[in-house]
Amino acid sequence: MSEITTGQFPEHLLAAVRIMAGEAYKAYPTLLPKMFKIEASTRASEEGVMMTGSGLGVNKAQGAPIAFSGIQQGFLKRFVHATYSKGYAITMEMLEDDQSAVKVSELATRDMVKRMAQTKEIIGANIFNRAFSSSYQNGGDGKALIVSDHPLGGGGTASNVLATAADLSEASLEQMLIDIAGIVDENNIITPVMPKALLIPKELRFEATRLLESMGRVQSSDNDVNAIKYLGAIPELIVNPYLTDTDAFFILTDAENSLMHFERRGLKMDSHNDFMTKNTLVSAIESYSFGWVDWRGVVGTPGA
Repeated sequence: MSEITTGQFPEHLLAAVRIMAGEAYKAYPTLLPKMFKIEASTRASEEGVMMTGSGLGVNKAQGAPIAFSGIQQGFLKRFVHATYSKGYAITMEMLEDDQSAVKVSELATRDMVKRMAQTKEIIGANIFNRAFSSSYQNGGDGKALIVSDHPLGGGGTASNVLATAADLSEASLEQMLIDIAGIVDENNIITPVMPKALLIPKELRFEATRLLESMGRVQSSDNDVNAIKYLGAIPELIVNPYLTDTDAFFILTDAENSLMHFERRGLKMDSHNDFMTKNTLVSAIESYSFGWVDWRGVVGTPGA
């Protein structure tokens, strides 16, 4: 009589693996929704288009006709999704001991899900790690994310980088907030963009907390209020351990459709029983992209 072992039922193992993977993936903390607008995608790529508006209203003289104008398409940004995967194998011999196999598969699955989640976090953080360099991804205007000369659809240029590179301080934050209040649209007209969060590497966490939460001015004997705290100018602090520059920092804004994360394929688990080795192969795969349509979603500095 032939023996039946758990190794002959990889589907049973896969069902348990998928449940563990789903639970682990949901439980893993993510910073991405705080930094990016997340959209689902059903295509190999997505496109974002900047629009150049019609400009300000025109004074109409008595009896004169209304001045008509329209909007036109500006810079085009294409998001090409990339696929990321990882897998592990459990031998036939291991599967024959169901208790050990389940334990090992649980550990392997949780590690694989963690690494897949970390991969996505790092790729998202790289948008900021590479924000000042044109050697990597550029926007629809052909510029890096944070530069001093973004071309405008209506002519001229605009900046989203602190004019004088500086370390994190009360003065540098206040200047960035002033710069945000002066951000212009594609027609070089000031557009209402509001600060949303301060994004920093782990090394600046304590200094940033003092700057945002102290009631009085930091490192000053003056009896002045902390204006940033008093005005609620920066509602949230985001500490991202995957930021690699220890003194670069960013203020995110509420600019619409700016920093984007498209999810083409969510995390999918699969299993295969290898004919030659009889090993059970378990894999994880997902597809996504990161980028930006409108640079106005962030102002930053690489630090002094």
